[in-house]
Amino acid sequence: MSSDKVDVAKMLSFIPPASAVYSRQVKYSEKRVKLVYDASLNQGTLRLSKKLASLLGITNEAEISVGGGRVRLRFKAVIDESIEDDTTIWVNPEDVRPRGVADGSTVVVRAPR
Repeated sequence: MSSDKVDVAKMLSFIPPASAVYSRQVKYSEKRVKLVYDASLNQGTLRLSKKLASLLGITNEAEISVGGGRVRLRFKAVIDESIEDDTTIWVNPEDVRPRGVADGSTVVVRAPR
């Protein structure tokens, strides 16, 4: 019998500590949100919350995708700091209605690629 002792700490050194695993911030590239018509917006404009814009990295333009990429549209982004809801975006109905996107549809919003 051999009396070689195994160093357990050395064996487990490749596993990161729990604090390193749980402290990672997730970077979102896109998010599913509800699209709501707002006729008061200018055509080609999309309004969203500051929280949603910062989460997705949107500064001045945003892209929405409907139906798994069937319809892709680009808009000038208007970031509204007074909005608390980060699950809704607002667009002019004249921009999306001709493309078959209804009020209350679920769409994917992202920064333009």
